[in-house]
Amino acid sequence: CRRNFWYFIREVMEIPGTGRYILNRGNLAASWCCLNNIPTYLVMPRQHGKTWAVIAYALWVFNFASDYTNFLFMNKQLGDSQMNLKRLKDARAALPDYLRNDKVQTSKGELKDGASNVNKVSNALHNEITVKASARNPIAADELGRGMTVAWVWIDEVAFLQFNRIIYAAMAPAWSKAAEIALAKQNFYKFKIVTLTGDV
Repeated sequence: CRRNFWYFIREVMEIPGTGRYILNRGNLAASWCCLNNIPTYLVMPRQHGKTWAVIAYALWVFNFASDYTNFLFMNKQLGDSQMNLKRLKDARAALPDYLRNDKVQTSKGELKDGASNVNKVSNALHNEITVKASARNPIAADELGRGMTVAWVWIDEVAFLQFNRIIYAAMAPAWSKAAEIALAKQNFYKFKIVTLTGDV
């Protein structure tokens, strides 16, 4: 799985309650851009697999293709960000237990469950995903974007995110620095924006 994302989505990953991943031109192009570390802005109609395209790629990077990487899932409301994280955790739980990477090693060499709650999950590769919601005013939006030195950012439904331009402008410099570090470590990095049409 670590070497081949296409194998992972074709033969290994299952979407809970649905079955196998369905590839279409939109999520194929988005996945190719992700694999080549090209920042992506994906606009697709509802129910065409855009959310699962990001979750599949995020799960692959989180579980197999990166280490010591911080991920950020952002959405218009905290509950929506938490739902995306839950989807990723459910997809990971559907993997065979030897592929889950959900245990971490303590300083005593014992294995225990990695940190996992509605706002965060971590794994044995020292990767961590946290979730955030949009800001309520322009000052909070600027503060939200600043200091987020995360290499892997997913902003879902950005067209409906309040103050999306302010958040993006404040976040971009920190993400660029994190991307440089990830590139030096030969890890994947991503700035992925996914949405329906709206105020973009």
